[in-house]
Amino acid sequence: MSTSVTSRIRRLPAFWAVALLVVLPFVLSACGADPTATPTTAAATPTPTEAGPSAPAATPTPEPTPTPDAAALFQVEWDALIAAAQAEGQLTIAAGGAPSREYRGVVQQFEDTFGVTTVMSTGSGSDTINRVLAERQAGQFLVDVGLISIITSDTRLIPGNVLEPIAQYFIHPDVTDESLWFGGRHWYGDAGEERIFIYSAGLDDTHPIFYNTNLMSAEEVGAITSIPDMLDDRWKGRYVGLIPDASAGLAGLQSAWIDPDMGPDFVRKYLLEMDVTFTGDRRVLVDWLAMGAYPLVAFTGGVARDLRALEGFGAPVKEVFIPRDTPGLSAGGSGNPIEMFTQAPHPNAAKLFLNWWLSREGQTFIHENVEDLQRQSLRTDIPIGNVDETERRAEGAEYTFQDADPAVQPLKDEALIEIAKIWLEARP
Repeated sequence: MSTSVTSRIRRLPAFWAVALLVVLPFVLSACGADPTATPTTAAATPTPTEAGPSAPAATPTPEPTPTPDAAALFQVEWDALIAAAQAEGQLTIAAGGAPSREYRGVVQQFEDTFGVTTVMSTGSGSDTINRVLAERQAGQFLVDVGLISIITSDTRLIPGNVLEPIAQYFIHPDVTDESLWFGGRHWYGDAGEERIFIYSAGLDDTHPIFYNTNLMSAEEVGAITSIPDMLDDRWKGRYVGLIPDASAGLAGLQSAWIDPDMGPDFVRKYLLEMDVTFTGDRRVLVDWLAMGAYPLVAFTGGVARDLRALEGFGAPVKEVFIPRDTPGLSAGGSGNPIEMFTQAPHPNAAKLFLNWWLSREGQTFIHENVEDLQRQSLRTDIPIGNVDETERRAEGAEYTFQDADPAVQPLKDEALIEIAKIWLEARP
């Protein structure tokens, strides 16, 4: 249509041609033609005239700069941290007895994943901390991360200004998101809630005791049906226990002191009236029970795993569980907290390890690769894995958690003082 009309315009007189050009756009619009085919003067850029100044040129609108999302920003930080840790090349971990035995495969997984050589101490936590503190006193700062019990950290490391506030090192979204943790919060074992981070805990709804089956019958042990029954006069002279210091049995007795089912009177009677035979060596405790030197252990400290293993091998050792009136969680052992040392020689490797260890990936690896795990992660987003059935939290249940309750800290401090006094009185 447009070609035909144009040819006709050329044959019209000038007047009519001009008139038709004025009317034509409206006709085309009415006929459904594309009105943008010929630009109108309204859309044109104004032409400057002699009568006025030029109109200012239009300023182009800048394209918005994309904002990186949180995941992208974290990935950049994470990759940089990995590179820095690999440049340091090494990580050194001071571990208590349980981690040094049970977590070596987990530590190896960290080394394989990130290419950072990792060295973890062996032996008891007490021996490890004795060495570390001696090194630091000599000006040698060789340790980065601690997997040390709450009581050792609280009584020896924090007073020595050895531990850093730990939350400043959290960068992994899995770690910083407190909604992914039991109770929707982070848990700490120190009064200031900043230096001893608790990432797992055992279920504390029963109190385990062990007995030698050659020296006691099941019927005798069956008479112990409650916590008070444990201190019946018939058991005098029949218990073997760990001495109440930070290297052995203090944590168990400190917990008993603040336990609503036991309390100070229970601890006093145990230490002063039950004629318990004490040792500071966990291996000796295991041998005495297994070989029949003594029939009963009431507070196992860190040797419950060894005694269970002996029971599984057919040794005359058996575990029984005394029910509690008040169920709770327990994190006193060295397999539950993690700490960051001051003046760490490999700070980037330490930060990487901390965040990986507490992440969904790290805690899942622990659950799925540590056999007969006697504690459950406080993360709520990982599979239950190999956690022993007796240590699993019930869905929706409420528990006391005295190891992580800052309101209990004054009682814990009182317990340390009073137990020390009673122990001095009890020693021959």
